[in-house]
Amino acid sequence: MWTCPKYGRTFKRQEQSHYCGKASETVDEYIAGQPETVRGFSERLKGYKTGKGIIQFPYRGSVQAELVSDIAGRCYETENHPQD
Repeated sequence: MWTCPKYGRTFKRQEQSHYCGKASETVDEYIAGQPETVRGFSERLKGYKTGKGIIQFPYRGSVQAELVSDIAGRCYETENHPQD
């Protein structure tokens, strides 16, 4: 068992991924809450699972290399990436 230190919610797995906040009520509200990088690519990301600061690409199937490159470039340009 693991308890989220921020909100006190208990989970079965250690460090389980979760969202500590109010869920969006509409698609537009959800998109508006995404980082700028994701909002700018919302049309191209249809079909992929996205969340707060993440884009999940499938292990199997095709991934659009140009899309990944464009997102990485935008993150670099806006300095929305981890700093060394």
